Amino acid sequence: MLTTINEKGVIKLDCKVIYIDSSKKKHKVTCNITRKNIVLRNNIGQTVFEKILTDFYVLSSESGKERVGLFNKLYIQLLYNNAPFVKLYCKNESDIVSISSYIVKECENISNERNSIYQSAVALYKTNVLKDCEEAYRQFSSISYWLDSQEYIKKCQQKIQDLKEKAEIERKDDIYRRAVNLISKNKAKMYLSALDLLNTIKEWKDTKEKIKECEEALDIIYDEAVSLMNKSSINRLQEAIIIFDSLKDFRNAKDLGRKCYRQIDDIRAAIENERKSKIYENAIELSKEDTIASINKSLLLLKEIEDWKDVNTLAKTLKNRKSELERIAEEKRKNDIYQNAVNFVQTNTIENLEQALKLFKTVSDWKDSKEKISFCEKQIKMLKEAAFWESVELEKENCKKEVEDTKRHITKISKTTRSAVELFVHNPYCVLGLSCRASQNDALNVKDKIEKFARLKMTNAYKSVFDLKNLEKPSRDISNIQSSIVATKELSHKWLWFAKEEYACWWDSAKIFEVLEKEELGSIDYDLLLAAYIQLVVTDGKFVNFDKWQCLLNTIDKLYSLPSMQLSSILKLHVGESFASESIGVLTESFKKTFLLPFFKLCENADKEQISNLGKVLNKTFKSKELTDGLASALILNLTNRCYALESFTKEFPDKNASVEEKDKLVELAKTT
Repeated sequence: MLTTINEKGVIKLDCKVIYIDSSKKKHKVTCNITRKNIVLRNNIGQTVFEKILTDFYVLSSESGKERVGLFNKLYIQLLYNNAPFVKLYCKNESDIVSISSYIVKECENISNERNSIYQSAVALYKTNVLKDCEEAYRQFSSISYWLDSQEYIKKCQQKIQDLKEKAEIERKDDIYRRAVNLISKNKAKMYLSALDLLNTIKEWKDTKEKIKECEEALDIIYDEAVSLMNKSSINRLQEAIIIFDSLKDFRNAKDLGRKCYRQIDDIRAAIENERKSKIYENAIELSKEDTIASINKSLLLLKEIEDWKDVNTLAKTLKNRKSELERIAEEKRKNDIYQNAVNFVQTNTIENLEQALKLFKTVSDWKDSKEKISFCEKQIKMLKEAAFWESVELEKENCKKEVEDTKRHITKISKTTRSAVELFVHNPYCVLGLSCRASQNDALNVKDKIEKFARLKMTNAYKSVFDLKNLEKPSRDISNIQSSIVATKELSHKWLWFAKEEYACWWDSAKIFEVLEKEELGSIDYDLLLAAYIQLVVTDGKFVNFDKWQCLLNTIDKLYSLPSMQLSSILKLHVGESFASESIGVLTESFKKTFLLPFFKLCENADKEQISNLGKVLNKTFKSKELTDGLASALILNLTNRCYALESFTKEFPDKNASVEEKDKLVELAKTT
């Protein structure tokens, strides 16, 4: 016999199958068997029998032989409920064995499953717990024809009924006990709760008597609440409300509770009305004082009772009166401040004018305060300006009177700054002690005086108002004087010397930069700029004073950036008539080439510290090409000279032939560079 098993595990039998129906009539069908079910179909494909295997409470298979003529016909017979219902006719014994073993195996599995269910159901039945008993009933019902499941089903039904009756008795007993316990507490809520419980078991024991007991107790509580209600005080009414609330739906307890609330509201309204009346009277009394403070107090009181009677109208009236009083007080305050400020102005001192200015600013919208503010600011500025220039003049006078100290700036003039300082000190006009505007005759007169002093061997006795006070005087021997007279014919020397004598004794004053900052570029005092320049080159060649160097370089940059016509007009005022006739181009070109030479000298010879400080000074971009190009050239020359010195030194002393001392020198030079 050919059997096949498809992907779903269905065994299709290729054999002759006879199905015996309930009337024991035989039908020829096809059969498919799985672990789940048995399906029989007729010759046109209709299902004539289908049963799930688990529904076979008695399922077995037998093999046998039917004699047909001289031959035995092999078959397998399947029993359902101990009755044959299908025969499978096979061609050989091996098919019978394989199919029988398969069916037997599956029946054993089913038997094991049902035995397991049976054992579980028996265990649950024995617990005497309603829930377990119901589960046992369900499990026995699922295997109703297995063993004595039918008997157990009947037992379960009876036991479930008995347990339910027992549970109901226990439930009612529990309700009764809880109700009795609540009654014993003698409280309205407890009586109500007990009454609710007892009404669920009215026919149980003496429940009716207990219900009557609760109702009588509630009547007493109800009467007590009514009594409290009639006393018409807030406390008693609140107590009555609590009782009525606890009575819930008992009689008209809810209505009486609401009535109590209304009575409390009426009492509180009367109390509140009395309280507001007292506040109102106090506010009226305070307002009669007619001061801002008393009106504020009155308004605070009225705020507590706003919207009551005519309170809002009264408050509005008081606010209007308060605004009027504040206006009067503010006018008086401003007038007092104004008058006080006027008194300060009359003294016409900076301190008092500043005090007046502060006062006028606090009342800037009063009378002519704005005009007074403007007047004070102008007057303060004028007085400060006058005081400043007075201090400048005083400083000049003091500088003229001070004893000259030629050693004062020696420590400032180091090796790196000396060449820059000498451009000023060795200027021919400085050597001659003359103004840069001096004529040739003036220079010759100096020569005559020096020659006379020379014959007396007192060359240094010659003094000039153009000597830089507190700085060592230049050499004034005859040959130096002669050379200086020749050099005065060159225009370039004029740019590094003074036209007026006042700055020669005042050049190192701290006031120089204060005056310079006040100068306007178009009308700048050239000698002032030169004095500031000389002061920094002599006293701060290390570029330590960043602010002053920035101020100086910014001024020079702006001056260099002026149009040629405007710059030449400033330069002509400095050089005097003899050179003023020079062309604009000659003047400006000579000035631009010469004036920054001392600064460039400082940069050319700057050491590491100076270059570091210079970087902090140059914190902006300069417009003047002469300044930027000259500065770049000076710094490049500085670095080039250093590199050249090191290169020359290494060539002169090759490392392989150098002595220990020479090597040390080489290392020291490298460190310095």
